[in-house]
Amino acid sequence: MQARINVTLVMLMCFLSVTSLSLAGGTTSFGIWNGGLTEFVDGEALLGLENGATWTDIAPYLTEVDLDSVVAMRRINSFTLYFDDTMDVVMLCDSVANKPFAQYCEPNMVMYEQSVDSYWGLQWYLHNTGQSFGTSGADIMWVEAATISRGDVNTKVAILDRGIPYDDEDNIFRNPDLDDPDRITLGCICHDEGFRGWNETNDPIQSRGHGTACAAIAGAQSNNDTLVAGVCPECGLVVEKMAHNGVVSIAHFSDALADAIMDHGASIISWSYSSNGASETARSAILSYADENVLFVFPTGNSGNDTIQFPANMVDELPDQIIAVGGTDQNDQRWREDDAPTCFGANYGTRISLVAPAGAYGCDEEHGPSCMTLLTLRQWNGSNSSLLCDNEIVDGQIGYKSGTSFSTPMVAGIAGLLRSYRPSLSPADVKSILQLSCDDVNANEADRRGYDEELGYGRVNAFKALLRSPGEKTLISDLTVRKHIYDHDEDGDDLSPYFLVDQLTVPQDMTLTINPGTRIKFDAGASLDISGKLQAKGTEAEPIIFEFPSNTGGGGIYFVNADSVELVHCIFKRAPIVFVQGGDYTWINNCTFDSCFYGLEAYDVTTANSLIEYNLFTHCRYGILGLASAGTFEYNTLDSCDKVGIYWQGDRTNGERARFTNNEARMA
Repeated sequence: MQARINVTLVMLMCFLSVTSLSLAGGTTSFGIWNGGLTEFVDGEALLGLENGATWTDIAPYLTEVDLDSVVAMRRINSFTLYFDDTMDVVMLCDSVANKPFAQYCEPNMVMYEQSVDSYWGLQWYLHNTGQSFGTSGADIMWVEAATISRGDVNTKVAILDRGIPYDDEDNIFRNPDLDDPDRITLGCICHDEGFRGWNETNDPIQSRGHGTACAAIAGAQSNNDTLVAGVCPECGLVVEKMAHNGVVSIAHFSDALADAIMDHGASIISWSYSSNGASETARSAILSYADENVLFVFPTGNSGNDTIQFPANMVDELPDQIIAVGGTDQNDQRWREDDAPTCFGANYGTRISLVAPAGAYGCDEEHGPSCMTLLTLRQWNGSNSSLLCDNEIVDGQIGYKSGTSFSTPMVAGIAGLLRSYRPSLSPADVKSILQLSCDDVNANEADRRGYDEELGYGRVNAFKALLRSPGEKTLISDLTVRKHIYDHDEDGDDLSPYFLVDQLTVPQDMTLTINPGTRIKFDAGASLDISGKLQAKGTEAEPIIFEFPSNTGGGGIYFVNADSVELVHCIFKRAPIVFVQGGDYTWINNCTFDSCFYGLEAYDVTTANSLIEYNLFTHCRYGILGLASAGTFEYNTLDSCDKVGIYWQGDRTNGERARFTNNEARMA
């Protein structure tokens, strides 16, 4: 056990030099604990009991030392010890740790929220068009994801923080984007009397906006003509108030965690706090939910170094249930503020899982404050918002935050989308899908392709995660699928494709637009079914690629009585079938059908409303097939087809015939 030290210091995250801090009348001190500089509450210690030990084992000890009181924690076999704050907590813990009933004794550590400052900006992290002096597409693909899932009230995301604006006297929520009582549950105000210097009331409203900002990023209401959109706007939110002025004691955390999971059914935990030192009590509380249906999302920290902070560094202990979240900026680079006196930046290292937007970088006087950080909600002060033409927002409802504090609820919100869409997914399933569907934004550097210690598996992509999740067929509304940046190797192949694992259906009166340079990979048996409109117009330099694992694995691409199909400069690799039946309009131009089983099969296609021209069918088993169909086929090349280049049987029932002009067949 290390001896306690009281020093004047400069903390790693550039806080003020202090010996102790005063928190509304109470104090904290600093000391070395478990190998790290740690801040802890004066006059409090946390005691964990050995298996089988009980309160009766502790009671005799009360007569040996001058303890004021002992308070049991929920869920875990641990207690908070209260004593005179002039006593040396390290000496006390040394004494207690030698008792036969003690598994451990430690100071009641405090941890800090992982935010930095408030700036003005827009929600580029949901849909980046370059509006924050960033790179178009450097976002989580939320607009596309929301066409598939917007969450479900039965999927509950817990925000363990400072609470949200709520009027306890009138029993009303005080922010229009966090005011749905059917969706938002107020959890405990944990250990009101425990952290004695704080003098908290039972009002969930907070002194600053960290809790509101985190809750809003995870689940603010959307499409309601007010303020901002949350990642999972229809998920249930469980709001636990367990922090004050950015500081939380571990005793608060343990009880808030039990309240969220055991009393309110939260299955996703977002806790945007971290520490250089580790707490055995917090560790025990988290590990007590091992093998349960709970996913933990923690930040890596904001010190800008290669150390993953606690509790995110527990990822090795619960690899299937903990996600360690780092941060990126508006250009998909690791978030940092090297030019700021605060020396902040997203932590990285061997235990990082993935990253999500945390803030902007590279702002200057010319760009102004509008390029900074993440737009989200802050606490309510009763004023109205007004969006000025220079992109500055003035009111008390909207705040601008940066840090891995806010990357964390972003990832928790995406996990909420996944679990709402596929409730049967386990925490391990969700984590795996999130990691495998990340955009590998470091792929331009050959030695950093795939997993790397700076950005983990990459920046989260909500849309690709939903496409990758197994389950029933998916219906989408109007949607544009965008190409991604930094995702091509030296041969031009996309290193970060979209994945389709089941049946994706575009119903009538809906449109799917796929932009040039997009690559879509199909799992075995997966299919794309179009009854509405498909616009997939690539270019010669940036074709659109549809890739299957095998041309005999089932699935395929089906256009059945589609409103409109436009395929230009597309490449179909190993497709089992590209099938066109009927439809109002079909145009297939300059596409390549490579190693497909059935290159293109037509049924009941009209000559007047279809044009298949300048396409290459190479190494397909069957090139072009027709059954009781017409159609117009011009200037197509059929190269080395194994079985048949063109096979046609029968005309349309009305007698209309297909028209073939200037097509060329080549043998192997």
